[in-house]
Amino acid sequence: MKRVIHIFRKDVAHLWPQILIFLSTLALFACEDPTYNRHSNNGLVSFINLLYLLLPLSCWLLVIALIHEETPIGHNQYWLTRPFTWTDLLAAKALFLLAFVNLPVFLCQAAVLAWNGFSPADHLTDLLAKQVFFSALLVLPAAALASVTKGLARAILGGVLLWVPLAMEIGRASCRERV
Repeated sequence: MKRVIHIFRKDVAHLWPQILIFLSTLALFACEDPTYNRHSNNGLVSFINLLYLLLPLSCWLLVIALIHEETPIGHNQYWLTRPFTWTDLLAAKALFLLAFVNLPVFLCQAAVLAWNGFSPADHLTDLLAKQVFFSALLVLPAAALASVTKGLARAILGGVLLWVPLAMEIGRASCRERV
């Protein structure tokens, strides 16, 4: 457990700018949650649309940077030369994701519910289900992509190649519904 905490602390020390970007974007999105706030100002609606793009991107940036801290591919894996096992490394990365991605998202969703007069305790199963969906849709694909790419540019290219066909299909489906 001591090695897991050591890796976790190192990751926090190295990735604090990415953590700050993700948490700031998450806080802005929670303050302007379009589900509960109705805005008539077009500039604010544009800002919310920008947050819809920035939130997943900042999440992917944090996850990819975390995985690339100890690059899993190539010839110079730092973690192979230290007394860390792959299970220590995996546990440290999972702890980081829980502490700086899943927990803040969970707390923001609970805070938005509480702010709008709903009891988060009454909706705990819904909040946990959203966490599973969030992890399956954003966190795990980013981690998988980062584990098979060598750098941030390649991971971004892989993400674009992964999501563009999905976005095009969603766009086509919404166009068909309008007609």
